[in-house]
This record gives sequence, C-alpha cells and structure tokens, in this order.
Amino acid sequence: MLEHKPIVRSVSGDITAMPVEAIVHAANSHLWMGSGAAGAIKAKAGADIEKEAMARGPIKIGQAIATGSGQMALPIRRIIHMAVYTQELETDLGAIRQATLSALQLADAEGVRSLAIPVIQGGNLSLSAVALLMEGTIETMLEATLRLRDVYLVFPSPDDLAEFRLRQPH
Repeated sequence: MLEHKPIVRSVSGDITAMPVEAIVHAANSHLWMGSGAAGAIKAKAGADIEKEAMARGPIKIGQAIATGSGQMALPIRRIIHMAVYTQELETDLGAIRQATLSALQLADAEGVRSLAIPVIQGGNLSLSAVALLMEGTIETMLEATLRLRDVYLVFPSPDDLAEFRLRQPH
C-alpha cells in the first residue's frame, strides 16, 4: 500500500465534525475546557474528558497530553490537549509554536494519522500571522512524522480563512 504525501489543509468549521482521528484542544496549563472550541469539544465528548485532562495537569505552557475521546463520534478517538495560554488567557508566538509542535509529536506517537488543530487566537496577535506560523510548524513536523499524514488547520470562521488566503505569499 502506498503512503500518501503529508497534507496540511486550511479549513473553517466545527473542529468536532472534522473527518480525523484526533482533535486538538487549545488550553491553559490547568487544561480547563471553557467556551468556544473547548466548550464545543466538551459538549460533544462529555464532562469526563475535562476531568481526565485536568487530572493530568497542570502542565507547562508548550506541552501536550492525550486523552480518550469520550462520547465523540468516530473516527475521532483521541483529544490532544495543548497548553498554549496562561491563566489570564494570554499567549505569544513562541508558546504557540512549541505547543503546536508538542501536539503534533504526541499525535504521531499515539499513532494518529489525521488531526484537526485550531488556529490559536489571543491578545494582540494577528490571526493570519499565527496561522502562518502554525502552518509552517505543521509542514516542517510532517516531514519527520511516522504516522501523521493529514492535518486540518481549523479557522474560526470562513471570513478568517478567506483573509488568511489573501495574505499568503504566492
């Protein structure tokens, strides 16, 4: 069987509905699951996922842990929780890069072949700049992965995705 070349897809939509084996939860170091994408994941996976994650925390900013997927529909079988925010929900490009790398490495070690990861939002950071950093980190990491082949970089809205595509160098 031929392995296909790793692919990064920039998309918008509900991260919990992506056709992947694992999804990423962008968290603070205590791994709480509040609102936004984290709330959507918790609503579909069940509250036990947050308890399972928090029992493994706190972790350092830039690190990641994996849990089961709770009540999520297949093919999702793992949730990767990456600590990218401080308790005040602040972050920076260095933390985003390291957390993204940790999440990808963990997914690969867990045998995950497809992953959806949200574009990180925070503070004064440009969404396009963050997405470009994450896309580059993902592309570099995929060159070295053993199992991980498909990564969906999930934008919060179609407008955000369209703006990112307009700003990309051609």
